[in-house]
Amino acid sequence: MAKKSVVLSITIWDDQVRLSFISKTMTALVSKVFPLKVDIDEMGIRTIDPFELVYFIRTGIQQLLSLKNVDIQSIGIAS
Repeated sequence: MAKKSVVLSITIWDDQVRLSFISKTMTALVSKVFPLKVDIDEMGIRTIDPFELVYFIRTGIQQLLSLKNVDIQSIGIAS
């Protein structure tokens, strides 16, 4: 079976990271969402653990690749 060409979209929100495979017709084929722990200091600055973020991105890519037989053509990141 031939692999589908897709775009890997990584979107980082305030409290979650979402990874999606998007087809050439701009249809989301499959997505994974992971919650992020947000810390707020006394000045109101919001931070996340960068190691947690990298872990979720790596884990999400592995899980998505196991679900679909795809060939990632490009990767888009939004925050």
